[in-house]
Amino acid sequence: MKRAFTVLLAFLLLGLNCCAEQGTSSWHMITQEEAMEMMDRDDGHVVVDVRRQDEYDVGHIPGAILIPNEQIGTQRPKELQDPDQIILIYCRSGNRSKQAAAKLAAMGYTGLYEFGGINTWPGRIVTSEEEAADSLPARTITAMAVEPYMERYALYASYARIRGYDRGTNMLAVELTAPEIFRQDEAESLRPGDGIYTGGREAAVSSVRKEEGLIVLNAGPDGNGEEALYLYQDREGNYRPEVRDDYVWMEMAGLELPVTERLLFLDMIDPGTGEPLDKPAVHDAEGFLRILAEESNDPAAGPGFEKDNVLVAFDGNGDLAVIRRFYVPRQ
Repeated sequence: MKRAFTVLLAFLLLGLNCCAEQGTSSWHMITQEEAMEMMDRDDGHVVVDVRRQDEYDVGHIPGAILIPNEQIGTQRPKELQDPDQIILIYCRSGNRSKQAAAKLAAMGYTGLYEFGGINTWPGRIVTSEEEAADSLPARTITAMAVEPYMERYALYASYARIRGYDRGTNMLAVELTAPEIFRQDEAESLRPGDGIYTGGREAAVSSVRKEEGLIVLNAGPDGNGEEALYLYQDREGNYRPEVRDDYVWMEMAGLELPVTERLLFLDMIDPGTGEPLDKPAVHDAEGFLRILAEESNDPAAGPGFEKDNVLVAFDGNGDLAVIRRFYVPRQ
């Protein structure tokens, strides 16, 4: 009798396993390699993680949606509207995924494939934080996501003026600029009677007044005057000249550059009000060209791109990668 019971139990187990693998049941057991192949297909499938939220956040298969096994009852989950959709199910070790597959099969789902646990998954695994950052489109990138991107191009960045865009050739006219800088020893050695070349011309130095972090040249009787030239010390100790509350800018080069789809435009100014934004509004190339056209057609529409409030950055191939417009209080 004991032997007959053992043989019967073996037949029952064999029959259960065959149903799961061969598909006579409404859910299928597949290998993780087979699951990876199915994920590469464009067939509208969905990958379901049936673990808890905390487990999912620590690491999950990219693109997988979370439906905890404990929340699967007798009602179809709202995330799974199509009962004939291909559904790939996994958990940590394969236990909860089998339970979830069985419960979903009982609700009438027909395309269920269970492939075990993530603890043996050979493919990529991401945290919820990583996946959220990766999935943001260019139009909604946050300041935190963008700032490191700018740093990567720091060695290839320059101030610039945007002169115009030719839609026919898809070329952007850019004038690279840079503020004049005088070495600390040169600026601090200036005396009345000396000359200084700035703003494209040479000026005679008639008076010198030194303050902490500031050298004032050619000030009038009241200490100011239209001809006054202010040299402000920067963090490196060098001095940058200013005239009428603006840097003295040098034109470095004029360029014509193609506008590629990879271009990002970071706007720190509200185009409608001209006021600064706390975080940059991020636009793709299409958005940048739209704003540029609007402001070119109507100068009163925004702060424009003619002033020295634009920074451009190039990638390693010399292609224009980032345009950043920022707020300058003196403007």
